[in-house]
Amino acid sequence: MRTVTDNSKEELANTLGAEIAAAREEARPISRLTLSRLLNTKHGLHLSEAEKFVDRYCDEKAPAIPTFLSSEFGTPYLKVLAVINIVLAIGFYIVSFTTLNKQNAPIWPWMLLGTIFLGASVVSWVQSLRPPKAARTVTRYNPEEHTTTATTGVESRDRAATGPLQPRS
Repeated sequence: MRTVTDNSKEELANTLGAEIAAAREEARPISRLTLSRLLNTKHGLHLSEAEKFVDRYCDEKAPAIPTFLSSEFGTPYLKVLAVINIVLAIGFYIVSFTTLNKQNAPIWPWMLLGTIFLGASVVSWVQSLRPPKAARTVTRYNPEEHTTTATTGVESRDRAATGPLQPRS
């Protein structure tokens, strides 16, 4: 694999500029990941070095290019689900009103189904408006935080907080 120093930086920058211009001209979406893969295949650059070079280039000359296309063109599935549920709810309400004119035909099952789907659409629409939850951080065990008096000569803070486990005799 080659490195950035093997290839001319101007040559790599020209390749990136030409690809970005071609993508804009064709109205085709492009991401930084796609550009780094292009440098990898066209110039034989190592993928990590290509990503670094593309990030530097895009930060300076093309900041509107996203890292991944999914962050730019993701499908809002909750809103789509809400619209589908509303269409189903309206369909069930229409069926319930058409069965209203028929004798001995119960209307309540259709109204109940329409209300359930309407409620599901409201819940999914409200959930789509909420910001995504932050990822929980994982707390790692650090042995230096849990030292004992025997190893350091100083009582650790967790032993001072809880006291001894067994009374001394």
